[in-house]
Amino acid sequence: MLTSEGLEGVVEVSRQARMKPERIDGGADSYARSRHFSDLLGPDCKMSTLDSGRGRLKGIVTLVILAAIAYFAVKTIPVYVQNYELADYIQNLAVQATVSRSAPEDIQRNIVDKAHSLDLPVSFDNVQVSSNMDGVKIHVDYTVPIDLKVYTLSLHFKPSAENRAL
Repeated sequence: MLTSEGLEGVVEVSRQARMKPERIDGGADSYARSRHFSDLLGPDCKMSTLDSGRGRLKGIVTLVILAAIAYFAVKTIPVYVQNYELADYIQNLAVQATVSRSAPEDIQRNIVDKAHSLDLPVSFDNVQVSSNMDGVKIHVDYTVPIDLKVYTLSLHFKPSAENRAL
């Protein structure tokens, strides 16, 4: 039950909350309240230590997740770019090999050399080349292991190209 003293306290808090803020010399729009809002509510309405730490913990967890995503991207995106470059090279090589009638062993050696220049683990066993009068078919099948500190991710790629003679 509210007594007259309790009611006067509520009215006083209400009046202080509606007070026009005092002006600071910093500029026309800068104002500061004469008292902090938590002072108006009293000592029983303070935020507990557990409540104040929740936002900080959430921020830390969010940063850890973002850092993990960035680390994953930094480790994997270059491999996808290198695979794209190798696939583009294979396509161009298939066209050139059809025109120049290159031997399958030469084509295979060129692909392995290009893959090594891109730091891709491609060996002669991973490259299949078939060349005949109809055209050239090239198939490459390789796996790139990526060390993510807690797990080794294996990315499997199968770039291929085919070009038919006219």
